[in-house]
Amino acid sequence: MSERYSIAPQMRDYDQLGVQWVPYTMFAASADYRSASVNTDRYGLRCSDLSGGGSIDTIQEGVGCSLIVGSSTAFGVGATDDTETIASKLSTMTERIFLNFGCRAFNSRQELFLFLTHAMKLKNIGEVVLVSGVNNLYVSAFNE
Repeated sequence: MSERYSIAPQMRDYDQLGVQWVPYTMFAASADYRSASVNTDRYGLRCSDLSGGGSIDTIQEGVGCSLIVGSSTAFGVGATDDTETIASKLSTMTERIFLNFGCRAFNSRQELFLFLTHAMKLKNIGEVVLVSGVNNLYVSAFNE
């Protein structure tokens, strides 16, 4: 592990992130996790790099937002910090709010349940970008 951390020191934060039990999806990242590399909100969703933390709870009433839905890549595993995730990069590029609805190791059904569980908390959703499918392919390759 020491070689891994010397090459990618942010992975120590990901390794310490942990998980919490969540109905329907089975798990999510630990809630309210804080580190230099990765931060989550009270639902275990990764915070986007926006003023106020970029989470469901920081979106003001009536303000529109878009979503990134998926598993590890959407979550941003390996990113050096919250500014380097797909959601944060799209927010910067488009000047629109993109929230991160990704979770590590999810399959597409879990991603759908995560979306259905939390999307109703938002009033004005624009685009929904899916970064999905890799875990389904991986699991099906090893399943008879």
